[in-house]
Amino acid sequence: MESSKLKSKVKLKFETLNAATKIEGFDCGDVRLNEFVRDRMLKEQEQGASAVHCAVDVATEKMLAFYTLSSISVDKTELGVKFPYKQVPAIKLGRLAVDVSLQGNGVGLHMVAGAIVKVASIAKEAGVHSLVVDAVRDKIGFYSSAGFTVIRDVEGERTVFMALSITDIPTEKV
Repeated sequence: MESSKLKSKVKLKFETLNAATKIEGFDCGDVRLNEFVRDRMLKEQEQGASAVHCAVDVATEKMLAFYTLSSISVDKTELGVKFPYKQVPAIKLGRLAVDVSLQGNGVGLHMVAGAIVKVASIAKEAGVHSLVVDAVRDKIGFYSSAGFTVIRDVEGERTVFMALSITDIPTEKV
């Protein structure tokens, strides 16, 4: 997809992380996420801990954004949903980062939209009820704008648990 539909002139393609993905020089401004990219991202994917989905600059082949997805189950009472089992199958959006060169251009929201579409597609093939995220407190508004709702907010914790019901996503376009 051309990022002209975003707010940038960079043309991006979207792919799953692989050994050839150029991650060198990625800088999202967050030391912990940059260290994850440099030291653990590919290893964790190879071990099956998560799947990494990237936005790559078509011209340079450099990764400019990514998100991770992994499977999780959530107690139905926590989600507040009617479900036939105690545990509700979900996919966790574990990490999301955009290179500083593209921040503020709508790329992050575009990545979340891509994750929602991907999870809705997975839900057509396997049981998935929700997409969940442990949102850092200053990102609650960002995730709310993508349709997530706060499920658990414990005072003093660094993150807030949020969820989006995939069952509400129209799948005829997926």
